[in-house]
Amino acid sequence: MRIFINITMFCFLGLAMLVPNIAFSHGDHGEPINDGQAIIAASKYLEIMVEKSKANNDGKLNASWTKVMDKKIFKKGLQYFIVSFNNVKEQKTLYFLLNVYGEYIAANFQGTFKGL
Repeated sequence: MRIFINITMFCFLGLAMLVPNIAFSHGDHGEPINDGQAIIAASKYLEIMVEKSKANNDGKLNASWTKVMDKKIFKKGLQYFIVSFNNVKEQKTLYFLLNVYGEYIAANFQGTFKGL
C-alpha cells in the first residue's frame, strides 16, 4: 500500500511539472497612449527630474525647464515616442524617450537613442 501511495505521488508531481506555466511576468500596461498623452507624461518626468536636480543641488536642470512651452513629438515609432522640450532660455533641447504606454526609458540632449 505504501508503494502505491509513493508511486501515485511521484506521478502526480511529475504531471504537475509538465503542465505549461501561466505567464506570471507582469500586469497589463493598459492601452497605448496618443501624442498628447505622451507630451503630458514626458512633462511629468521632466518635473521629477528638475526636482531631483534641485534636491541633489547638481544644477543639471534648473526650474526654467518646467516653464518650457515648446514641447512636441520629435519622433514616433511603433514602440516609442521621443518628446522634445526646447528651452529658449538655456538654448538647449532635452529629449525624452518613452514607450507606447508612456513609461520613461531615457533622456538626453542629443535626441538620438541607441537601438532606434
